Amino acid sequence: MDTDVIATLTALGYSIVEAQAALQSIPRDAPDDIEERVRLALEYFA
Repeated sequence: MDTDVIATLTALGYSIVEAQAALQSIPRDAPDDIEERVRLALEYFA
């Protein structure tokens, strides 16, 4: 699932390092829904 989040973020133009940092910012209790996890990861860049 996290690989899908990283793939989505890199497809949006973020580097793999940026995508991994954003992924680490997602709370541990975040839902397993990929769209929600991508949204939470994008908040890292805001």
